[in-house]
Amino acid sequence: MKTLVICICTYKRNESLAQCLKSLKKLNTKKKIKIIILIIDNTTNYESFNLVKKMKKNFVHRIIQINESKRGVVHARNKALKKLKKLEPQYVSFIDDDCTIDKLWLINILKIIKKNNADIVTGPQIYLKSKKNINYTQYFEKKYYSNLKKVNWAATNNVFFLYNIIKNKKLFFDKSLNKFGMGEDQLFFSILNQKGYKIYWSKNIKVYEKNHYHRLNIH
Repeated sequence: MKTLVICICTYKRNESLAQCLKSLKKLNTKKKIKIIILIIDNTTNYESFNLVKKMKKNFVHRIIQINESKRGVVHARNKALKKLKKLEPQYVSFIDDDCTIDKLWLINILKIIKKNNADIVTGPQIYLKSKKNINYTQYFEKKYYSNLKKVNWAATNNVFFLYNIIKNKKLFFDKSLNKFGMGEDQLFFSILNQKGYKIYWSKNIKVYEKNHYHRLNIH
């Protein structure tokens, strides 16, 4: 049986994290795929641990919780990469803690890997409208790409890849970009693309996020 580890870095967003986990519970899966959800709490007081402990009792997938007290999503993601060496899965995914997952997400990914011999698969993060927001943020997504297009980067808000492509490499998210809070994930997957690994984008690999009102402010 093959194993998929879904990595979720979280920081003080318990309500969103709970919704994310509920969506993963509804995920359509292949019987031969074992799913482990790896939650990396980036607080100093293990803020999400009680929430996840309650949800684990009746959860369909195994949940592992670890802590990274060094502040910054780069440190949290690198902590996940270190944990992967112990778990040794066949597949790895990164998603955001404030997103929900389309039920056919995994089924569609596995089809693309089989048909296109893909190493990395990514897709859109679709922002859900509310009374207080607009959809302008979608301009930053690859929504204008044609389906099943080869691309040269991916982001950790919605990405799936074969663990073998990083298993024996000293490749981590760039700590120097931690202070900017962006760009380190694109760089990580761009490096893999430069090494010859194929990244495919598909409109059917969907996650959803409720667009936070404060993100609409341009400074």
